[in-house]
Amino acid sequence: MEKVKYHILSTKEMPADLVRQASIHGLEIDSRPLISILEKDPAEISERIQKVDAGWAVFTSANAVRAVHRAWNQDLPLPWKIGCLEGSTLEQLNSLFPGVRVCARGTHSRELAGAILLQNPTGPFLFFCGNRRRPELPALLREAGIPLQELIVYETKVNQVALGNTYDAILFFSPSGVESFLSANPVPPETICFAIGRTTAETLKSLIPNQVVTGAFPSPKRLVAALIHHYDPAPTP
Repeated sequence: MEKVKYHILSTKEMPADLVRQASIHGLEIDSRPLISILEKDPAEISERIQKVDAGWAVFTSANAVRAVHRAWNQDLPLPWKIGCLEGSTLEQLNSLFPGVRVCARGTHSRELAGAILLQNPTGPFLFFCGNRRRPELPALLREAGIPLQELIVYETKVNQVALGNTYDAILFFSPSGVESFLSANPVPPETICFAIGRTTAETLKSLIPNQVVTGAFPSPKRLVAALIHHYDPAPTP
């Protein structure tokens, strides 16, 4: 482990292997989760799923994938064509539902909506989401005339935590995490913000003037890779 050169705040619990990887490059990551995820009752989710005869299902969050997995009969494959965000959401989907039919994907909501529309789908769609879901995807699908049934499978609770420390960089994982942090903490102008994806980056840029670095792919692993590359780039041959 190198001597600590930079102090980094992660607004979500960071896996231990990624913390160790960062420490090799002199980056000390302090994890302070600013949101809590509360899943709906699995029996309630299961009952609501059975009431919708859908041909497609859409996931834009790994939290939604996990909530549906706990409510699903594990002996049965998912019956829908799937549209989902790449990165953590797709990884969780493939891990919990092996062999799932992913027919459309995108790195952000607008791209995912475009990929779905290229399939010329017919509805209705099931959109598994949280209570603070972003509006872009459902708006784009409804504008295209696709019937969409939103099914809230988890709730996001914002934890307003005032932090006394200052950091060289802050890692953000969702727009709600950004809003939670900024509601209780200023961001010094020299602090660099790292966003897991485009939507989170857009939220940051709309609220503060700080430099924002976006991961190449919406996953914690890629975000830490972007962090490492920023502070300890590989030497040029």
